Amino acid sequence: MDTRELMQLPPELVILVLAHATLSAFGRLKRCCHAVRNLGTGEVLQRKMQEAASQIYLLGGGGEDYDWTRSDGYVRADRMTSVVKLQADGQWVDMPQMPTARSCAGAAVLGSDIYVVGGSPGVRGVDCDIPSSAVEKFDTMRNEWQAMPAMQVERTALAAAVIGNSIYVAGGMNHRDGRDHRLKSAERYDDGAWTQLPDMPTCREGASAAVIAGKLLVIGGAANDDQEPLRSVDVFDPQTSSWSPGPQMNYGREHAAVAVLDGICYVMGGTGAQDSRMNSAERLEGGTWTMLPPMPTARAGAAAAVTQRVHGAHGFRLEISVFGGNGQGANPNWDYDPINTVEAFDPQTQEWTTMPGMAICRGDAAVARL
Repeated sequence: MDTRELMQLPPELVILVLAHATLSAFGRLKRCCHAVRNLGTGEVLQRKMQEAASQIYLLGGGGEDYDWTRSDGYVRADRMTSVVKLQADGQWVDMPQMPTARSCAGAAVLGSDIYVVGGSPGVRGVDCDIPSSAVEKFDTMRNEWQAMPAMQVERTALAAAVIGNSIYVAGGMNHRDGRDHRLKSAERYDDGAWTQLPDMPTCREGASAAVIAGKLLVIGGAANDDQEPLRSVDVFDPQTSSWSPGPQMNYGREHAAVAVLDGICYVMGGTGAQDSRMNSAERLEGGTWTMLPPMPTARAGAAAAVTQRVHGAHGFRLEISVFGGNGQGANPNWDYDPINTVEAFDPQTQEWTTMPGMAICRGDAAVARL
């Protein structure tokens, strides 16, 4: 968009454009465009831009009410229906709760709607890893929830992402014949219906999803209980409806946090060898994984999203923020120790910054960025 087109927009849309502009583009538009200068200067304009910036939602997950009292050591928990939104001032606000409590679900954004798919809706007294095929849609304009067509396969700890106007889900775990099964199946949602896709080459539970150049990357995860987390990546091309191997990560990891910024995929933390919590981070750029400075806090089951912070007097800098997750508790045999820690990575300075923590501890939440 050039400055002439920008001048013809209503003020609220000008603010929205500026909120998503790069630092250099913001400076050029602000200097050249009278419409921008009239919107305000300094802190006034920055506040308006912050209010229009992308919104981050965390949906469900497991909180601090996990029950560790069972003698057999099996975890049962009350899953969360809680939904919170990150405001421009860094505060979290409560949103209408999900109809179904769940953790390890996937989230996908179509337009202004957030779809929450699958996950584990366990409640106290019911095994928490029983998966669900349920899908619910949150209309962010009306602040209303609606039940949507269920997936063809029940799955928890799945990978989910959007390409175009379609939602893609792959892998995860379900429960049949009294046993847990890692999945290689995949399906797509569009036009109100789910369609089965070709299976992935690899079974994966707790894998992460990213979209690069119009292709779905399913990253890491666990193939079975006896193996260490996977380093491998399966890539799905919607144009050919086929899978191919992608570049392997430097470290195997499951339940890792992932975000994409400027076509570069960032993967952080996760569960590593011998069920350890990881603080390592790496990025995929140009077909090669490169190690990054480690996070200050080791964690798995965290959520990650691209966020914006004011940088100087002329714009914003994009960062990768990592929210909550499960830390390494005092008992290494426990899968869950939810934390409220938030840390942001600046790709330009290669530095991590500890941000204000969330109001409550939350692990295995779904994340959506509008």
